[in-house]
Amino acid sequence: MHIPPIRTPSPRSNGAKLQRRYSNDNGYVDNPIENSSTQAALATASDKVKHALKGVDLTHIRPTQLAKLASTLFAEGQISCISLGTMMVQQVDGDAPINVLQVFQRQRAALQSMKGLSFFKESNAGYAEVEATTSKLADFIRALTSSAGVDVRA
Repeated sequence: MHIPPIRTPSPRSNGAKLQRRYSNDNGYVDNPIENSSTQAALATASDKVKHALKGVDLTHIRPTQLAKLASTLFAEGQISCISLGTMMVQQVDGDAPINVLQVFQRQRAALQSMKGLSFFKESNAGYAEVEATTSKLADFIRALTSSAGVDVRA
C-alpha cells in the first residue's frame, strides 16, 4: 500500500525538483533550504525550522546536535536523505565540536583523490551536495539572525 507524503510541493517548485532526485516520505516544502535561494527558503520556512536553526553555529557544533538538526530539517522537508545521512554519520567519530563546513570540504577532497572507483565518484558527488547544503544552511542562519522582525533570542 502506497502512503502519500505528508506534504507535496507545487509541481514546478524547487521542492518538486528535489523530490524527483531524492525521495522523502515526509515530502518537501516548495522552497527547501537545500535547493532554494536563501531569500526564498527564509520567506517560506516554518517557525519550527527557524527555531531549530536560530543560534546554531555550524563552525562549532557537536555531531549529536548536527544529527538532531538534520533529523528536524529532513522531517520538515528542508533537506534530502543524502544530506540527512551524511550529517547523521558524523557521530561515529565522537561528540567533540566540529566545523561542519570544513569537515565536508576535507571529506570531499579526500574522495576526489580516489578518482578511479565508481563508489568514490558517487560518494564525492554526495559530499559535494552536502557541502553545498551546509553552505546554504550557513547562509540561511546568517539571514535568519539578521532579518528584521525575527527574534533570535526567544
